[in-house]
Parts: sequence; C-alpha cells; structure tokens
Amino acid sequence: MSWDVSNRILVYDALNYKYDWANNEEVYVDMNALDASTGVIYRILPTLGSGISAGSPDFGKTSKNTLVFLVYDANSNYYYINGLDLYSGTIKNIVYANGAQIGISSPVYSPKDNKLAFQVATPQPAYGIMQIALAADKISPAGNPTDYLTNVGLPKWFAIGKRPVNVEEESINDVITIKPNPATDFIEISLPESFLRNQDINFKIYNSKGECVVSSERNSLETLQRIGISHLPNGMYYLKVGNFSEKFVIIR
Repeated sequence: MSWDVSNRILVYDALNYKYDWANNEEVYVDMNALDASTGVIYRILPTLGSGISAGSPDFGKTSKNTLVFLVYDANSNYYYINGLDLYSGTIKNIVYANGAQIGISSPVYSPKDNKLAFQVATPQPAYGIMQIALAADKISPAGNPTDYLTNVGLPKWFAIGKRPVNVEEESINDVITIKPNPATDFIEISLPESFLRNQDINFKIYNSKGECVVSSERNSLETLQRIGISHLPNGMYYLKVGNFSEKFVIIR
C-alpha cells in the first residue's frame, strides 16, 4: 500500500473473486483507493481480463498524479510493471519479464521519482533488486534495468525531509472545497475571496481517461459555484481550476 504526496489517498491491493458464464470462480487481485478525508473507496482500474491481476501500487513521491503497479498475466506467464498518470489516464509499460525465466515485483519510486526499484526472482529461487531510470513523465523508462543489490528483496526508498509538491500539482483543499463528495447530480465549489478578483475563472472536469467532459465559466461573482454533473456516469473525476486540480467521485 502507498499514500499519495498529500497523505490523503491510500492505494492498496484488494483480493477479489468473480464467476464466469459457466459459474466457475476465479480469484484475482486488483487495486483500490481510499480517500481518507471522505471514507470513499473506489477502484483504480476497470476489471481486467480473465487470469490477469494488478497490484503492488506505489505513488510518486513528488506528485499525487503518478502511480506504478505490477500486472501479472497468468495466461502468458508474463509480468509487467506499468506507470499510470492518474490525471490523464495514460498507462505506459516500464519493464516486463517472462515468468518462466524471471519474476519481477514490488515496484517503488525513488525519492525524486527519477528511478524505479523492483524485486527480481529466479526459479532457483534467488532474489535481487534492480533499478531503472525514468523519463520526465515519471511513468515511462529512460534506459534499461541494471542490477542494484543481490540476495535481497522487497525494495524500499527512504528520504529525510519534507516531500516537495510542485505548484502546478498542489492540492486545492486549503483554498477550494468541493461538496458533496461523493456527488450525484451536482457539485458545489467554494472559492476563497481572493478568487473574486479574477474575472476569467474556468472550471474543467476530466474523467479518468483524461478527457474533458465539462467546461464551465464562473456564472457569477459569488464564491459558491454550482456545476451540474447529472449526465456523467459513475467514476473518478478531476476538477481543474487554473493551476489547481482535485479528485472527486460520482456514485449513485
């Protein structure tokens, strides 16, 4: 499990089961997210195909919008470590392995999100830790994996100090509130007095795929703004106001 940089969202493995058309039970792992401020739990990914599990999530240490996770496909016996941009919905593969030769697991970001460490295991078994450099988007590779440590496993990065947050990625919790959350037919956005000086405030709502589904200008000089969302399906969304963004959930 892993907390995001704001210590508000917790992601973790969830053991699930489902039945196929022949009533055969299948157990699999996927990932849930808990919003500690509201108590809402939601899935990060849609249900994957038969024999596919996703887990071991780790949030970026400098951004609340990036996540790495492990996928195992029992049909092909392949492992994949993928990066996910929660804001745009973009998923990129960072490294993969043939399970018949080597297993990979437990991906973790470095303190600066410029590297990724992960565990490797051979059939003997023998364990080790490898690392790989990441590109500027923090979800794609910038080179090939290299050996880091041998005869050890379950990598963890540690750092001393305060976790940095870029201005563009700063949470709007301290200046703007969204209610209700979870929402059904509308959300009300409470703006601080300082926003009244800005005549060009625009509200944009994005779905988990990064598609802009609502674009609305401020309809009055009041600090409380209401936006209708009754036409949107259930799911996780992002409200973007200027340089600020925040998650909310629609549940009916």
